[in-house]
Amino acid sequence: MRSGERTGPTAPPSAATDRWDALAAVYRVQEPLEARSLAVLLDALTVRAEEAVLDVGTGTGAVPRALARRGRPAEATTVAVDSSPRMLALAARVAGVETRQGDATGLPVPTGSVDVATAAWLLHVLPAPDRVRAVAELVRVLRPGGRLGLVVPAAPRSPGQRLLRAAALRAAGGLGAFRVPEDLPALLADHGLRVRRHRRTGLGYLADVVVCTREPGRGVG
Repeated sequence: MRSGERTGPTAPPSAATDRWDALAAVYRVQEPLEARSLAVLLDALTVRAEEAVLDVGTGTGAVPRALARRGRPAEATTVAVDSSPRMLALAARVAGVETRQGDATGLPVPTGSVDVATAAWLLHVLPAPDRVRAVAELVRVLRPGGRLGLVVPAAPRSPGQRLLRAAALRAAGGLGAFRVPEDLPALLADHGLRVRRHRRTGLGYLADVVVCTREPGRGVG
């Protein structure tokens, strides 16, 4: 990624950061439930070794770890961003990953420096105004024609799925997990993102996997 260019504003630490810090030691226990959605995401993105990759809200590094298992070389550029220092400490153990502490609403990444950006299991935990800023930041850092991969919870369709979702919401407490970001389609369109692939997954967490491209002329302020 190129240096010396504008990055997003730095966001101060928050109570949410503290809560994610507290979960860092046990977070990987639930990652197998994310595995199917991440596999679908990476199948759709088809990341090449020479491409600069940014994973936002990386947590303990599930996306970079999945890329490494697929043969992404350690010398390839993979930057992992998260607001939680404890999560990042675990993500840093993935070979070839450069970790940066930062917030999705003010990414510490230069404008137009990324070929592929991912935000898996992130946008739904943000308040709606922050989700708008996060999508704007993801578009800002993408090069024209760059690809954005998202994973968010999908709306349940059956009584059983609705019961499981209700139980998950209670277990997640105040972190906003498993809430469906119903404003996402409009956000993507408003920020010049064209949806190329959309797939629903039901093995593990019920998820919508979306891959977009940044249309030329959009996203650089």
